[in-house]
Amino acid sequence: MTLLAKISVLSLLISAFLLSGCQKTEPQSTEKVTSAEENTAVKTLSIGFQKSSLNLLVARQQQLFEQAFPNAKIEWREFPAGPQMLEALAVGAIDFGYVGNTPPIFAQAAAKPLSYVAYEVVAPTGQAVLVHANDKINTLQDLKGKRVAVQKGSSAHELLAKTLQKAGLSWQDIQPIWLPPADARAAFDKQAVDAWAIWEPYLGTAELQGHTKTLVDGSAFPTTYSFYIGNLTSFKSIQIQCRNSLTV
Repeated sequence: MTLLAKISVLSLLISAFLLSGCQKTEPQSTEKVTSAEENTAVKTLSIGFQKSSLNLLVARQQQLFEQAFPNAKIEWREFPAGPQMLEALAVGAIDFGYVGNTPPIFAQAAAKPLSYVAYEVVAPTGQAVLVHANDKINTLQDLKGKRVAVQKGSSAHELLAKTLQKAGLSWQDIQPIWLPPADARAAFDKQAVDAWAIWEPYLGTAELQGHTKTLVDGSAFPTTYSFYIGNLTSFKSIQIQCRNSLTV
């Protein structure tokens, strides 16, 4: 399936999820509202994205959601990482977003309303633990006692946890430095931290500078996924608006 085809399917999934309640409910009628009619009921759709959200970036550039919801105002908001995006999702600041596999776990543990819309397989080399090229950190066990930058609650957080487990280490054996990607990059460049657990495109950008080496990447572990997540509360509100418009 091509990238644009994936986005088209995603638009249909969002439409179905947003407007699953948008059909006439009179018992004497079995007529259903068409998808085109459903999409006219959505007034605003706020979408959260990250630099790693390739499909959403293409959708934004191609205005695919604007085409899927022609009468709606489509708002795009960028976030540094999944945890920040899900905070916004939880308070209704956005309706929909794309995150790695770990942020939803933290959100659900905190009883925040969300629903899974779709998923993607993450490229095995799409996240890694980087170290400085001139450091004597050559094995996973060499992380012991080191300062490791990572975004708390992110997919890189999970990658680091699996790395420690694989090395026979615990969190007490390292010094985790909880930083969002941009701040972690700055700390890594200044060698204020010894290692950095991170994902694309930050990973590739750092590697291009040639001063890093990959200690371990996602290919050392089982397949992981990224998810398209919706705010259940916001979506219910949109569904109510849609139903009201159909019963006038």
